[in-house]
Amino acid sequence: MKKTIRTMRSIGMLIAIGLAFISPLYAQTEQSTLRVMTYNIYRGGTMHKQPLSQTVKVIQAAKADVVGIQETRSPKGVNAEQLAQLLGWNYYVHPKNNVILTRYEIVEKMDNGIKVKLPSGQGAYIFNLHLKPSCYLPYQFLGIKPIWPKTDKPFIPHIKTEAEAIAASKKGPASKTIAMLLRQIRSLPDQEAPVFVVGDFNEPSHLDWTEAAAKAGRHPLKVAYPTSKVLLAAGFGDAYRTIYPDEMAKPGFTWTPMKKSNQPRTHHDRIDYIYYKGMEVIDSKIIGENEENADIVVSPYPSDHRAVVATFTLSGQSSSGKMPAPKSKETDLAVWHAQGKHVEALEKSCGGAPGDSPAVDAEYAKRSPITYLKKAKGTTMHIQAGIKDRIVPVNHALLAFNEVAAAADRISDEDIRFFVEKAEVPPKLQADLSDPTYGKKQPLFRRKSGNATVTIFDGGHQLVATAATAWIQQIHNENRNGNKQDAGHDK
Repeated sequence: MKKTIRTMRSIGMLIAIGLAFISPLYAQTEQSTLRVMTYNIYRGGTMHKQPLSQTVKVIQAAKADVVGIQETRSPKGVNAEQLAQLLGWNYYVHPKNNVILTRYEIVEKMDNGIKVKLPSGQGAYIFNLHLKPSCYLPYQFLGIKPIWPKTDKPFIPHIKTEAEAIAASKKGPASKTIAMLLRQIRSLPDQEAPVFVVGDFNEPSHLDWTEAAAKAGRHPLKVAYPTSKVLLAAGFGDAYRTIYPDEMAKPGFTWTPMKKSNQPRTHHDRIDYIYYKGMEVIDSKIIGENEENADIVVSPYPSDHRAVVATFTLSGQSSSGKMPAPKSKETDLAVWHAQGKHVEALEKSCGGAPGDSPAVDAEYAKRSPITYLKKAKGTTMHIQAGIKDRIVPVNHALLAFNEVAAAADRISDEDIRFFVEKAEVPPKLQADLSDPTYGKKQPLFRRKSGNATVTIFDGGHQLVATAATAWIQQIHNENRNGNKQDAGHDK
């Protein structure tokens, strides 16, 4: 009797934690572009005693399609509506007066950002930040007391080391703002839409304060500033530094055109950024007061910050027609770190923070489920999540299912948005389900595609152990029966 060994082609897996991914949207084959801009207009755009129309000229010279504006409040009030009227554009005003202007239709408004409908029909998210400058680290290194905040108290103490700067940044309000924003982005219902984070960050980049810059005397020392590292670890690219990776040849200073570099009470730096994911950046330029410091010149220049504009391809195609190579590798654990979750445990397990070294990044990738999910099509798996989970939103599980499901079985962006926003199953997907293994936390939605199943149950951030063990037993029994049948055929 000849015996054969059955090769198991499916591996039983129960994914009880939320998985998430963000992938570029390559919906259009026609080559088209989007120009995104960030611009701190300096207290309403009129503090240099220039008309607001001069600020409009800066935006027009950049040929921008969407602009994140900071400091829209002038001594006479917020100038957001006037800017929009002068441009003939749509606009969004955040309660803290950060404004987004765009020539495109705004289809959704949210905290710190909007979603616009592009000419191609696809959507894109834009978030605009103005991070608090109360702890401006470059001035702390140099012992410079800025004119802000207006107080007679001495400025935050002088610091001397990279470690002090990193610690101060992580304890500051900007760190919390970035963590909250990344959590918000990870919960967006349309996970295929491009995302942009722009603004005046009031912190330099680790890509600029390098060993080379320190040795050349441009900056006091090398500093791996954490805010820029966190965003890159979360899968974003720095548009300007992607186009100009040599920080010594192209410093891209945005702070400040009001003072010369040799003045003792200032330090020129790049603190205004356009971060992106889901598109390819093909160009980036600085808009400012003269050809020495800017690629696009507007004179007289109305602000104390130079502006930045970047051009992106909408189709995901490069000018050569080839698909662009990814600029960074995104993993789940790196995103958890960026959101401030389990930071100490992650750094201890992986040997450091994301971006510290290729070896550390490899550890984050190796330990992250998302690394393996794209290779799991055809694998037997059951993805489960509670519809009331506020720690790992339910869209993570639904998007994970979509990644391994056949195209016809995937859950639409509209339905995923409903799941997240309403914490309910969309009416058209509702069905009478009953599964005794779930006890009181009965299934509300279930879908299968090949060997993959997703179940959304009436619960929160928890594992229904009885359902998990019952499913594992079921898979075990099916595999055992299959082995017996194979043995019978081999006799």
